[in-house]
Amino acid sequence: MYTNELLITIKNMRNNGKKLREISSALDITISTVQWVLRDCKKKIKRKTGPKPHISKRYAIRIRKYIKICNEKGKKATCQRIINETNLNVSRKTLNNWLLSEDYKFEKQAQSIQITQNHKNKRMELVSSWIENNIVFENSVFTDEKKFNLDGPDNWYIFTYNLCYYDNTLYRHTWTSKQNIKISRQRRHTGGGGIMYWGMLMPNGLISLKKVIGNLNSEKYIHLLDSYAVPLMKMNATPNCHFIQDNCSSHKSKKTMKFLRDKNVQVLEWPPLSPDINLMEDIWRMLSNLVYQDGQPRNLIELEEKVQYAVHELNMNRRHVMLGLYSSFRKRLTTILRTGGNLYK
Repeated sequence: MYTNELLITIKNMRNNGKKLREISSALDITISTVQWVLRDCKKKIKRKTGPKPHISKRYAIRIRKYIKICNEKGKKATCQRIINETNLNVSRKTLNNWLLSEDYKFEKQAQSIQITQNHKNKRMELVSSWIENNIVFENSVFTDEKKFNLDGPDNWYIFTYNLCYYDNTLYRHTWTSKQNIKISRQRRHTGGGGIMYWGMLMPNGLISLKKVIGNLNSEKYIHLLDSYAVPLMKMNATPNCHFIQDNCSSHKSKKTMKFLRDKNVQVLEWPPLSPDINLMEDIWRMLSNLVYQDGQPRNLIELEEKVQYAVHELNMNRRHVMLGLYSSFRKRLTTILRTGGNLYK
C-alpha cells in the first residue's frame, strides 16, 4: 500500500506535464502502478442526491382536472401530454408512478357504438310503437352485410398451456423449467384479402349469404334484391313478413325504397345505430367462430369454402339456435325500454 505523500507526488508530477515513463523512473515504480494511481484519482465522487421530486397538491389538482376533461371529451391522456398541457416540472416516470399510486389505469380502451340521447329517444319511440302495434317479429327477415378477412377477427382468444423441452422431446408440465408457448397469427402487409357478403335470416331458421363484389351501391343492391332476396323471401317467409335492414345509404335511397314498395315488401323502420338488436349480428358471430376455428385461411378460395361450410353447418345442425334468436327478440326490446334506450348487452 502506497503512502499519501507518494500518491500526491505522482499526481503533482503528472499535472506538471511529466510523462508516465519519467514518473516511474524518478520514483522507481512501474508504469502500471502510475496508471493505476492516476486512474484511481480520477474516480468520480458520488454526490448525495436531493429529495426525490414529488407531485404537490397544486400539481395534483391540475392533473386530475385535465384527465377528467380528456375522459369526458374522449381525448388521449398520456404522461407526456399531461406534463406539456399542465406545465408540470416533473419527469414522466415520476408522474407515471404517482398516477399508479392514485389508482389511475393506463390501458387500451374498448371501442363501442356511441349513441346520444336523441338516438336513445328514437330507439325508445320505435320500440314502443313496435310493441303497441304488435309487430310479429317471428315472421320478419333480418339482413346485414359483413366482410370476412384473411387476417381473421381481432378478438381471437384461445387457451394455451405451459410446455417444456427435454432431450428434443416435447412434454407437458414437468419439474423442469417451463416455457409458455405463444401462437403467432399471420398479418397481411397490404389489403386485398377479404370477401364481402350480404346475408339474410329467414323466419324458418335458415340463413343465406350472397357474395358482393365491389361497393354495394343502390343499383347493385336493387339487383341483389330483385334477383336473389325477394324470390327467396317468397319461398321461405309468409306474405305479410317484415323486411329489416339498417339505415345504410344504399338501403334508404329513393330508388331502393321505391323498388321495395313496387314489390310489396313491408320495410320496417329501423332506429339509427342499432346493430345490437339485429339478429344477423348474432349470425355473423357464429359464422366467424366456425370460419376461423381451424386457423387462418391461406387464400380467398379457402376462405370462401370455409364460409360456405359454416353456412351449411348452421342450416343443417344449428337451426334450432336461429329459431331461439327469434323467440328471444322481445326480451331485447323490453331490455331497451327498461334501460332507457341503452345498447342491449
